[in-house]
Amino acid sequence: MPKNTRIFYLVLFLGISSGNSFASALTTGELLSTKLLKNNINGTQTLLNQVPLEINTATKVSPTDPNTLLEIRVILPWTHQTELNHLLKSIYTPGSADYQHYLSDTQFMLLFGPSKSDISEISQYLTAQGMWVDPSSVGCVLKVKGTVAAAQQAFGVEINNYEKSDKTRFYATAKNAVLPAYLAGKIAAIGGFDNINRYQSPLQQNTNNLKPAFHKMASGPNGFLGPPDIIKAYNLTNVPSDGSYQTVALYEEGEYNPSDITAYEDYFNLPHVPIQTKIIDNSRGVASIKEITGDIELLIGTAPGLQNILVYESSNGIDEWNAIAYDNIAKIISCSFGENEFDLDYSDVTADFLIFQKMAGQGQEVLVASGDYGAVNQTFVDEPSAQPYVTAVGFTRLAFNADGSYGNEIGSTISSGGISKYESIPDYQQGMISQASKGSTTFRNVPDVAMVGDTWPTNYFSIYVNGAWVGQAGGSSYAAPMWAGFLARVNQGRANAGEPPLGFANPALYAIAQSSDYTSDFHDITSGNNGYYPAVPGYDLVTGIGSPNGLFLYNDLVSPLFAPTNLTAAATSSTVSLSWQASNNALWYNVKRSNTNGGPYITITSGLQGTSYIDNNVVAGNVYYYVVSAANSIREGQNSAQVSAQPQPPHMITSSGGLNGYISPLGNVFVNYGSSQMYTITPYYGYDLVQLLVDGRQATATLLGTISKTNLSPNIYTYTFPYVTSNHTIQAIFKNPALNFNLAGYATATSNPAGFNCTSNSSTVYTNCSAKFSPNSAVSVTLTTQSYPINWGIRGCRTTDKTCTVTLGVNDTTWYAVAGNVGGSGNVGMDNVGIY
Repeated sequence: MPKNTRIFYLVLFLGISSGNSFASALTTGELLSTKLLKNNINGTQTLLNQVPLEINTATKVSPTDPNTLLEIRVILPWTHQTELNHLLKSIYTPGSADYQHYLSDTQFMLLFGPSKSDISEISQYLTAQGMWVDPSSVGCVLKVKGTVAAAQQAFGVEINNYEKSDKTRFYATAKNAVLPAYLAGKIAAIGGFDNINRYQSPLQQNTNNLKPAFHKMASGPNGFLGPPDIIKAYNLTNVPSDGSYQTVALYEEGEYNPSDITAYEDYFNLPHVPIQTKIIDNSRGVASIKEITGDIELLIGTAPGLQNILVYESSNGIDEWNAIAYDNIAKIISCSFGENEFDLDYSDVTADFLIFQKMAGQGQEVLVASGDYGAVNQTFVDEPSAQPYVTAVGFTRLAFNADGSYGNEIGSTISSGGISKYESIPDYQQGMISQASKGSTTFRNVPDVAMVGDTWPTNYFSIYVNGAWVGQAGGSSYAAPMWAGFLARVNQGRANAGEPPLGFANPALYAIAQSSDYTSDFHDITSGNNGYYPAVPGYDLVTGIGSPNGLFLYNDLVSPLFAPTNLTAAATSSTVSLSWQASNNALWYNVKRSNTNGGPYITITSGLQGTSYIDNNVVAGNVYYYVVSAANSIREGQNSAQVSAQPQPPHMITSSGGLNGYISPLGNVFVNYGSSQMYTITPYYGYDLVQLLVDGRQATATLLGTISKTNLSPNIYTYTFPYVTSNHTIQAIFKNPALNFNLAGYATATSNPAGFNCTSNSSTVYTNCSAKFSPNSAVSVTLTTQSYPINWGIRGCRTTDKTCTVTLGVNDTTWYAVAGNVGGSGNVGMDNVGIY
C-alpha cells in the first residue's frame, strides 16, 4: 500500500481532532510529566520538580540579574498519546498490519504533533510576556528566548544565583513554574531556568602505565586491542555485511580531530569513512576529546563499511536529540553520555521520552551507555539509558582464548545498572525479571544488553587521540558504539534482503532472549556483579540479556524466523488435523508431538511445505500435544505455541423409516468423531415425509440438498449430521399427502359442493371452489356447472350435461379438470387439481 494511502486510513482510524487531552494511560513506559503536574483550584497548573536538587547543597548568593538572557525550552505533549502507544506496539509486533511500517517526520507530526492552534496560543502568551519564540522550532520543542524578568513574570519562577562548596556558581529557580488556566494540559514541561551542566560522559580513563593486553596476539600497537580482535571474539568474521550504505549518528558534546580518525583507519587498514559534523545551536559542548574520538573509532572498527557518520554536537541535549529525530537520516544512533535521573531537569526527561517515542515510530534505534559507576547503592540509574524507547548498553570484562576467540565474560564491577525511579517496566521486559536478579517487575530495569568494556587482566583498547595511541578502560562508552556498529551491519543485511531497518531493537532482542535461540544468539553472562546486582542466568541488571554472538544473532535479526502463529488442531476418531499461519522467511516446517503437556517433543514430520498436516498415527482416547517450527536453509526457528487434541472413539447413528418410504443408510452406522454423515429420505409414490425426528425431536437443522416436486417422481430429502461427537438416532415418518382441488375459470357451481370452499357471486352461482383433505377412504365428488352446456371433466368424466361425479381413491394423487365452450371459439380454461 502506498505510504500516503496508509496514512490516510490511519488518520481515519485515529479520528484526529485538535485539542485532545494530554493525560493518557501508556502501555510502554509512562510520560514523566503526567506524574509531575498539579491542577490547582483556580484552574492553573503547576509543573512540579522544576527546582533542581543542587540548590539544597548550595548557598544562595543573590537574585539573578533580571536582564540575564535565558534559553528556555517549552516541551509540548504529543496529541493522541494513547493511539500513539498502540501504534508503536503494533509497529513492533510481528504479524501486525503495521509491523515495521515506519513513519516519516512529516507523517508523524501530521498524526501526533501538537496542534497549530495550541502552538499559536502558547506563542502569543510568551510573546505578550516579552519573550521571543523561534519560528524554526520543530517537533515537540519550542525554542524560546527571554530575560529572567520575563520568565519570572510568565511562569512565576524565582531565579537566584547559588554557590557550591567548590566555589563554582550557577543559577536556578527556587519555585516551580505555574501555567495559566487556559494553557493547562498544553505544555508538558519547561526547561532552561538554570545553567547546571548535566549530561556527562561516563568514560573511565586509565591512569596507570600502559601494559600489554592479556590477548598476546592483539592487533593494536603496544599489544592493545584493535578492531580485528573484537570482530573475531564476537563471531563477526563471517557476517556477510560491514555496514555499507548505512548512516550512523553519534550524540556528542565535544570536538574531535579528523586527523586522529584517519590515522586510526590507516593503522588498521580500514576504509576512510566520511564523517559529517552537525553543530546544533552553535555550541559544540565541552566533553573530553577522548570520548568523542573513541566513539568514532570503535564504531568504524566494528562497521568499517559505513557510508557516513553524522556527529551531532551541542551543549543542549534536548535540541540535539530533537535535531537527530527531525533529520531522521540515521537509523542507528549511539550515545555515550548520561546523568543521574534524579539530578536532571525534568524537562530533559520528559523531552527525551517524547523524542524517543518519535524516533521509534520513525524506525530509529538509539543505543545509550548505561554508565560506569556500578550500582551506586541502588539509588539511581542514568538518564537517558533508563528511557523505555532506547537500548541501554552495559559492559563486561572479556577473556580471550589463546587463538583470540571468545573465551568468557563476566559482568564488570562498574557496569551501571539498576531500577528507574520513574519509568514503568516496558512490555518487552515483562516476564524476564527473576527474583535472583533483584530487578523490578514494576519499573524499568537497566541495562538491556552488554559488550566488552575492558579485558582480563588488563583494560586497554587502542584509541588514537591528539596524535598518539592511548590505552583506557572505555567501559559502556565503548560498548555502545560497538553495538551500534553491529546493528548497522544488521540493517545492511536487512536492506539486501529487501527488508526495512530493524528500528527500535529491544522488542526483537528480548523476543529472542525468550526463545530457544537465546543460547545461540547471545552470550548469557552469569558471573560477576556491579556492587549490588549480580549477573545471573537470563536477564540481569549488570549485563542485561548478554553480549552478541555475532553471526547467529545477525541471522535472526536480518531474516527472523518467527514461530508459526494461529496453530489449531481438530481431531477425528483416527486423525488430528493441524493448520497454522505461514512465517516470513520460512522454506519449510517441522511438526513435533508429545504425549506430555509441555514436551519433550518428537519431530513427526520435517521439511513440510505448506501450512497444514494430518497426523494419522493416533489412538482414540489419547491426548496429543503439538508444536510447529519454521525452518530455512540457515536454521530452524523457535516452536509455536502448543495445542492439544484428543481423538475420540467412533459414535453410532441408528436410523429407521416407517411404512410408505425408506431412509438410507438404514440401521446402525459407526461414524468417526468429528466426521459428517448424510442421510437420504425417500417417500414411496403417493406419500410424503411428514416428520423427521432426530434424537426424538423434530429436526431443526438446515435441510441440505433439494426437494423435488413433479408428477412423475416423489420428493426426496437429505439430512446431514455435520460434526458427529456423540451417538444419535434419526427416524422418518411418511403419510399420504393432502389433496387440493380448484375449480376456476369458466367453470362454476350451482351449489357449494360438500367439502369445498367457494366464492359466492349470488345465491346460486359459486366460483373459485377449493378443497384440501387427506382421505382415508374413497371420496365421491360431484361438480355441477351452470350456464350453457360445456364439455368438461375430472379424470375422464366427460359430459355435455352440467354435472359430473368422480370418485377419488386413497392413493390417487393427480387430478385435472377442463372447462370450455362446446363447438365454439373463445377462451379455454384449465385447472390442475392435485397435490400442492
